Amino acid sequence: MGPFFFAGRKGLGCCQRILHTKWARNMKRRSMKTPPTQIRKFRVILGELISFLSMSHANSIVEEETGRADDKGKIASVYLNRLSKGMKLSADPTVKYALRDFELKRIYTKYLSVESPYNTYKYSGLPPGPICTPSSETIDAVLNAPKTNYLYFVAKPDFSGYSNFSETFEQHLKYAREYQKSLDEQIKIGQAEKEKAGH
Repeated sequence: MGPFFFAGRKGLGCCQRILHTKWARNMKRRSMKTPPTQIRKFRVILGELISFLSMSHANSIVEEETGRADDKGKIASVYLNRLSKGMKLSADPTVKYALRDFELKRIYTKYLSVESPYNTYKYSGLPPGPICTPSSETIDAVLNAPKTNYLYFVAKPDFSGYSNFSETFEQHLKYAREYQKSLDEQIKIGQAEKEKAGH
């Protein structure tokens, strides 16, 4: 397990300590003093590296959340807002990744307890690694994510691929029920067509 295996701020701190310790030992072996300028440079480079790694993880989640370019930035803002408030990301794609099944249409409660560091319903912070390779479009959307107060989102009931965004959990539940109702109806129609075809 490499030094970049982390989940949340605690893991980031551990990553920093590991790399700093290795660098300090290397300096000691060379019988060199640690110049303040080199320490500052090291911290800047390390900070940029960790930011890059964290961003790649966030990009991959947004990539799996939607194929709609218009929604990517807003979805990124939701996750950034959750992180800033100390909330769990609770990202469905990370559960799908943990279960090794990106074809899941609905994430049931029973799936949320799957034991995996990638399960962001169970563990705080970003997952230990990206769950896919994000497109350049997604990377741009995350880097230029708008400032919003959104904390929740759910697919629209028209199955257009777009999402309804909410600032409150109450509003989110309303949108979620609308989507679940439409999904249930779609599943029933699909089952009826299969039964009809079977006869």
